[in-house]
Formats: sequence, structure tokens, C-alpha cells
Amino acid sequence: RDHWCGTGDDALEPGQIDTLEVLVQFDSWRMSDLADALRVDPSTATRAVDRLVRIGLAERTHCSDDKRVVRVSATDSGRRRASALAD
Repeated sequence: RDHWCGTGDDALEPGQIDTLEVLVQFDSWRMSDLADALRVDPSTATRAVDRLVRIGLAERTHCSDDKRVVRVSATDSGRRRASALAD
């Protein structure tokens, strides 16, 4: 498990790994679309993304044409981690 999920401060739960794997499929996601893709409640997706943001694997931005819409994307570090997990 340590090999796949990591250890210490950068350890990921399986749901967070799933979230990261989905995040890297597109440049960015609306949070609601991400929750749909993960087949989870939006609050569950938010908690998974919170952890990824906190450890620098994802970032949130507001949509330029509608500030109510939050978009999330994998950072370069997140894309490298997802690639390493896939390998």
C-alpha cells in the first residue's frame, strides 16, 4: 500500500488516487462534472480535491465568465504523480 499511496504527509487515500487519475484526463474540470465522473456526491469530490490541493497535486480556479463556477485541474506535480501511479 505504501508503494501506491505514499507515506507521510503526501500519502493518498484510494479515493484521492481515483480523483487524481480522473483529473489528469482533461486540462480542467468543473467540480460538478468531476463529481459526476467519479460517481460520487459533490461534497465527497470536494473533500478529495481539498487534500490534493493541500499537497500541491491540484489547484482550484474560478471560471472567468462565471465566478460561481469552480474549476479544478492537476498541477504539473499532480500529473507526474498520476503518471508514476499508472506506471
